[in-house]
Amino acid sequence: MTKHQRKRAVLYARVGSPAPGSHVSIDRQLAACRRMAERLGATVTQEFTDSGISGLKLERPALTPLFDYVDTHPTDYVICADVARLARNHQLFLEVAVAFHRRGVNVAIADLDAVLAIHFGEPDAPDTKQERAA
Repeated sequence: MTKHQRKRAVLYARVGSPAPGSHVSIDRQLAACRRMAERLGATVTQEFTDSGISGLKLERPALTPLFDYVDTHPTDYVICADVARLARNHQLFLEVAVAFHRRGVNVAIADLDAVLAIHFGEPDAPDTKQERAA
């Protein structure tokens, strides 16, 4: 990618309840995600939504195709409105975020106005606490 090409973003929105009006929540989430994509200078290439699906499950009708999409299409960001849209507990959130990271895709959270940075420790790296004490 040259420095003049815009980055590419995929949006993900989810509601746990298929209650009447849940489409409004999905629409609001996607609007927040689109604003975040604009702040990142990214073009939205695809949108994925799950309605009536728990955020405690990894297997979701739209999340699995989202992983397939980023495996086959150049993608710089997956953007969701808030952390709970991607997963309802910290362990699952980290699992999903790391899975995207390993695919070379950054996770951006619109309500935090943040892109997650995931760094893996080097197994042979010296302990930085010991280095500071020396």
